[in-house]
Amino acid sequence: MSPDAYTYTLFAALFGMTIVFVFLAGLSVLMIVIKRVFGERSGRVQRPLQQSSPPPDAAPPPWVAAAVVAFLIAEERSATGQASPWTQRRTSA
Repeated sequence: MSPDAYTYTLFAALFGMTIVFVFLAGLSVLMIVIKRVFGERSGRVQRPLQQSSPPPDAAPPPWVAAAVVAFLIAEERSATGQASPWTQRRTSA
């Protein structure tokens, strides 16, 4: 690699990284300003949603098995080779 190409590559990489870090620092400052202007939410804590889970011995409904089988059949049909095989041409010289 020539020194000029190496110098250009190094300069471009450093320039790009500088732009990224300056942008990230700007976003960080913007977040601090927004927190100070609007204040942090405190006192109001949201509880996570409680999801009911089915009992461990419950079997899935029959339509789930039918959907899985239909999906697998469709995937198997689409996975079969549809392209014609490549054959080498013989040239007579």
